[in-house]
Amino acid sequence: ETNMENDDSQEALAVVPGGETKLVQRHVAIAVLFTSPLVRTPLKAKLTLGKRKRNQPSSNEMAALAGQQEKISWVHQNLSPDTIDAAAVLLRSVEAVRSKNSPPTGGSAGGAAAGHNVTYDYLALVTPDVDDKWIRVIQQLGYTTRRVAVPIEAKDIRNPDLVATINQDGRLGANEMAKIEPFLFNEYDRVLMVDSDVLFHRNFDELFVGDDTDNDNNNSNNVALQWTAGGILSEPMNGGFLVINPKARDAARHHDAILDILREGDYDPRTGWKNSGVGGGTYGGLTVQGLLPYYFLHALNGTASREIDRCRYNNMQQVQRCKDYAVEEVTSNHFTGDCTKPWQCIAAGRGRGLKFIPKGQESSVHPMCTRFQEVWWERWTDLARSVGAPTERCGTGTFVSKHLYDRL
Repeated sequence: ETNMENDDSQEALAVVPGGETKLVQRHVAIAVLFTSPLVRTPLKAKLTLGKRKRNQPSSNEMAALAGQQEKISWVHQNLSPDTIDAAAVLLRSVEAVRSKNSPPTGGSAGGAAAGHNVTYDYLALVTPDVDDKWIRVIQQLGYTTRRVAVPIEAKDIRNPDLVATINQDGRLGANEMAKIEPFLFNEYDRVLMVDSDVLFHRNFDELFVGDDTDNDNNNSNNVALQWTAGGILSEPMNGGFLVINPKARDAARHHDAILDILREGDYDPRTGWKNSGVGGGTYGGLTVQGLLPYYFLHALNGTASREIDRCRYNNMQQVQRCKDYAVEEVTSNHFTGDCTKPWQCIAAGRGRGLKFIPKGQESSVHPMCTRFQEVWWERWTDLARSVGAPTERCGTGTFVSKHLYDRL
């Protein structure tokens, strides 16, 4: 694991030969994926098993279950309003930190500090299965929507076992692959492809303007992807925080090569992609969280990517080092792992104030996670008030986006 805490390459510098400096300008997109993934739905009611020792079904029940498996349909899951609320809070958190907590500007390699100017677009990448009414809500909350197709269909994969399981993998199934489309967005200098359940606390311009992200430097322009490790050993790369460089020299080739690997389908759940050990047993390992680490870290041996500190930029609280970080050192946190989503909460001591604890995670709540959740709720409450939506936390299940949807 790499500790980037003292890494000078994260300083916002642009030093040209002769020690002179220049203004670094970047046009960046903060992108969130909105999609309605396919889910398995039985066409008839589930079979109720008899009460037997260890709940084992009889041979007749097993036969009935087998018959039912042939009658499974795939339907698009409705877009969840909590996802849209989270994306709206994410956007507000970025806006709040853009003008403060400026990144360091001290010299590197003897160079003087340089100024920088980063302009942001907020992109909602929406797949064709998202209905127009939800798109209008997303636009009301501050995003520019951009239709993107899922770049590969399950039927195009040559491994039938992979075809049968990919839409059950991770949270979004094959739709997760739309996250690699920003490699083709070459109108941007960088695209931060981020999950909606991320929250920013400090300015993060250094991800886009540091020395080794300089498009004028031919050596550094090999860096097509900056990434963080996942919270557990089986997840070498987390798919919820990806800094993509569409102007990297081989960005389009990387995009196509990843899809070619998926089409080939050389995957085994025990040994991962091409028997590399990467992606086997990993949540989302059939798509982004298996394919990207296999391609960038194994096939390319890390030559086109750069790891950034998961405790600073994508803090999930799952390793002790991340829990030991001071809140002030965390640029962004991710509500997953040991720090789950604020809206998955229980009310303790109603009437004496609510304590927000993730369901099923009462024993793992860490003080830093509790603080992150409180910050999220503060921003959510401001958002709800701004559009005239109810502001009760966790009580009614009301979401700002659902309030807007019902008004359309």
